[in-house]
Amino acid sequence: MAIQAPGQAPSVLRRPTLPEASRSITAAADITLKVLLVMAMIQVLIEPEWAHLDGKAPVARAIVFPLWALGLPILWTLTRRASAFPWLPDLLITLTCLVDVIGNKLDLYDSLPHFDDGVHLLNSVAVSVAYVVLTVPPRASSVAVANAALAAGLTASLAWELFEYVAFLARTTEWTTVYADTIGDLFLGLLGSLVAVIVTTTIRRSSPARSARLRRMSSAPPDGRDWSHRRAPSDG
Repeated sequence: MAIQAPGQAPSVLRRPTLPEASRSITAAADITLKVLLVMAMIQVLIEPEWAHLDGKAPVARAIVFPLWALGLPILWTLTRRASAFPWLPDLLITLTCLVDVIGNKLDLYDSLPHFDDGVHLLNSVAVSVAYVVLTVPPRASSVAVANAALAAGLTASLAWELFEYVAFLARTTEWTTVYADTIGDLFLGLLGSLVAVIVTTTIRRSSPARSARLRRMSSAPPDGRDWSHRRAPSDG
């Protein structure tokens, strides 16, 4: 907070501190990417070939991706939590869908070797980190962080493989490669979870204050104001 000179009139507007600015940017980015994702999925429903999704379950993606990206806001609203919204985990969750859409739109899955593997790895990291930030207190043990990250990453990887099977792999003729690809993707999910454990544990151990700021950044409103005083008695 800036120190006012004697006799100086109080300022109605104040320059946001760096953490406040970061939280505002995170919230704005999250909302923007959600809007872009919904618009892209509407376009996919109208013209599946627009995103090179012919034969890749375009309708299923157009339904599941927005639900996945909007799941946390819907849950937060239905539970009527008094604590501020966790923007950073929600941004990470939204990115998992948008990366897949961009990869298909730019035909990166076919043009870049192992791009699919990289997406599986990074999405597992994103989901695991988001879940840890949402559910694990900053002062929790490394075991608690590992349990949360592994549970989230492996569950998300398994859910994606089941989605692929139900949506379009059940109709494929490439059964000679499907099994190996599925096992490889699950392993990348495990690896991504372990990376998330290392990243989150390192941040928390290196600087407890930085970890607390990261958690506050994940739960600030888009206008940058600190509503932490409205936190519910139980953090859940």
